[in-house]
Amino acid sequence: ITSLDYSPDGKLLAVAGFHEVLLHKADGSGLVARLIGMSERIESVRFSPDGKQLAVTGGNPARMGEVQILDVAKHELVLSHSVTFDTVYGACWSPDGKQVAYVSDESGDLEINVVDRKGELTSRLTNIPGDDVTPLWSPDGQDLAFISNQDGNAEVYLMTADGGRPVRITAEEPDDRIGDWSPDGVWLAFARGG
Repeated sequence: ITSLDYSPDGKLLAVAGFHEVLLHKADGSGLVARLIGMSERIESVRFSPDGKQLAVTGGNPARMGEVQILDVAKHELVLSHSVTFDTVYGACWSPDGKQVAYVSDESGDLEINVVDRKGELTSRLTNIPGDDVTPLWSPDGQDLAFISNQDGNAEVYLMTADGGRPVRITAEEPDDRIGDWSPDGVWLAFARGG
């Protein structure tokens, strides 16, 4: 299992599987639906802020990357957008639910891409350092934070959501996964490695 996410109302749990996303009742009482897309490998699943849609990233390694948007109530695929020749990951919704950020690997160079609900690219940040990146929107939707893990050394970065150049934030031994923003967007929490 590469990714899990609870719906905002806490009633559903999305679970990444092989070629599918499984929607379970959060109380463990049963399976609600199997949502199937083109991707063999599902890397990340994230409910939209209103819980009505699910963003899914994945692909087939060394063949294609895919961003999916699924209708949770109808159990239907709304969007299947092929984006690159390798698996994509790190899906996260903007706070207003209008955009999805994800990470792709273009010939060894990581990119953070932002697309709207139709799959249209709205911004892109290229040449991200490191080999493992997960983006996280600020509560006001103006910034994206990410931790870049390069050769076992992780660094915290902050960039504007419109694709502005990232700024390194001094941090002591951050873990390779971002934590979370405080509700007011003033603080960014992360775990220390070790």
